[in-house]
Amino acid sequence: MRSFWKIAVPVSCVAVICGAAITWQIYRAKANELKLAEDARLCRVSAEQGDANAQANLGYMYFHGQGVPQDYGEALRWYRKAADQGDAMAQDALGLMYYHGEGVPQDRAEAVRRYRKAADQGYAKAQYNLGYMYYYGRGVPQDYAEAVRWYRKAADQGDEYALRALSAELTISRGFVLLVQFLGSIWLLDLFSFNSLVPGKSLRDFRQRLITGTGVLGVFSAGLSLYGYTHYKIRCLNCGFAAFTLFRWLLNAVWIALLVYIMRSGKKSGVQQDGIDSSDAATGSEMG
Repeated sequence: MRSFWKIAVPVSCVAVICGAAITWQIYRAKANELKLAEDARLCRVSAEQGDANAQANLGYMYFHGQGVPQDYGEALRWYRKAADQGDAMAQDALGLMYYHGEGVPQDRAEAVRRYRKAADQGYAKAQYNLGYMYYYGRGVPQDYAEAVRWYRKAADQGDEYALRALSAELTISRGFVLLVQFLGSIWLLDLFSFNSLVPGKSLRDFRQRLITGTGVLGVFSAGLSLYGYTHYKIRCLNCGFAAFTLFRWLLNAVWIALLVYIMRSGKKSGVQQDGIDSSDAATGSEMG
């Protein structure tokens, strides 16, 4: 009997906890549904009184089925009412519907026209969408310069998608340059510096310390460049990105200058070493 209760009590506790969690989730979903329905009701009241913002929001609710059954036709109707009053969000939403053919026949030229109206009002999302259309030549002739212009307008307002679009892509050529820089720096460290880390050895002279520093700087610069190419959020602040780019360029310039110095000093020391070796050989022959 005791063994039964030892099993029954924990199982009952788990069942009660799971039941409570499921009930809570159902309650939250129902409460959220009721709230959305109430929001839609209040939004409709304002929309029917001619409030453009409420009309755009009601169109959004119909488009996504929030608080009301999803209905593209109703969404289109309310979006148009808001757009006729100059609402930028509604213009952009209409452009999206025409682009995908949702509730209307697909018409990318009309989508561009709607995007442009909203973009001219400074709506960042529409500016990105218009740049997208120019970049891929959808509804307009392909024009990279115009695409970048609209992407920049949206990015200046912090639009995340525009920031991604403007971020420098890690192309094959750039990747190759970074790989050469990274492997070259590792080679410098391996050839001249790692042996110095063995107990009993040290960085003996200025040239060896310089080569070590150049290798470390090259690895750091390559990593920083890779970060700049792949991490678009660093472009959120124009001044911050400009400072980051300037710092990266300075690092690369110093790294190249050090490489040139090391190569030139290596040639000079090689010539001098050859001269010493030959004189030593001549002395040795005379002694013989």
